[in-house]
This record gives sequence, C-alpha cells and structure tokens, in this order.
Amino acid sequence: MKINKFWFPIIVLVIFFGSIVVGMATDTWETSKNKTIKITKDKEVDVASIRGSHTISDIITQLKIKKEEFYKLFDLPEDVKENTKLKDIIEKIKEKNPNLSDIDMNYIR
Repeated sequence: MKINKFWFPIIVLVIFFGSIVVGMATDTWETSKNKTIKITKDKEVDVASIRGSHTISDIITQLKIKKEEFYKLFDLPEDVKENTKLKDIIEKIKEKNPNLSDIDMNYIR
C-alpha cells in the first residue's frame, strides 16, 4: 500500500498532535514535575525531593517553618524575595561567601 506524498505529513501531524490532545483530555499530559516535598515514614524530609526549582515560599509553606528561620539558616539578606528559586539562592550565597565557591544544590538540601 502506498501513501500519497500529500497525505503523509498530514497523517503524521494528526497522530502527533492527536496524542497530545487525548493526553490533555484524559489528564495524563503533564509538563511539569510535582513540586511537593516528600516526607519519609520517619517524619523526615526526603532531601532528594527538594529541587532547585522550588522557591523559598514553597519550602516555607510545605515544611511549615518561619521565613526568618530560613533566611537565618542560609544567612540570606532580607531583600531576597520569597519567589526566588533555590538554585538562585546558591548564587547569592556564593556572592556573600566567596570561600563557598564550590557549593551546589546538595548544600541547600
């Protein structure tokens, strides 16, 4: 069976975008990770679930800690906004403490 050169690209596009539409209609289409911080059975934070895309606000609300405690823990200035991502906090920490130039996301975790 031969497929016409005109219809082939149309069929491919219908299959590609059709699968996306079906996924969205059935709520199986997900474009972002779950931003929930996991708690283990021992009531401890699963540090692997903390991502650089979490904001200060995410951490404060999900772990139920005070903003002041978080800022004091990482020695952050008060002008850092709550919608700052954790990966950006690392840069602020490096600026303030040049001797910590090799820190990464594990430092925050």
